[in-house]
Amino acid sequence: MVRWAMHSLLWTERFDVEPEPVVKKAKALGFDGIEIYVSPAQIGTFKKAKVMRALQDARLGCIGCTC
Repeated sequence: MVRWAMHSLLWTERFDVEPEPVVKKAKALGFDGIEIYVSPAQIGTFKKAKVMRALQDARLGCIGCTC
């Protein structure tokens, strides 16, 4: 089965600050998940628990990426 996700940089630079609006938009558009960009400088301070709560509430999956 093909699963479709949107990339977090389409709508926000720092996904973990306020993830709820982006999660709701992705869900409303029919995506199965979100590819979340975390810059190398953010890795130590990224609010994983906040992001995971928003994703779980919307029943969306995720994958992280950095460069």
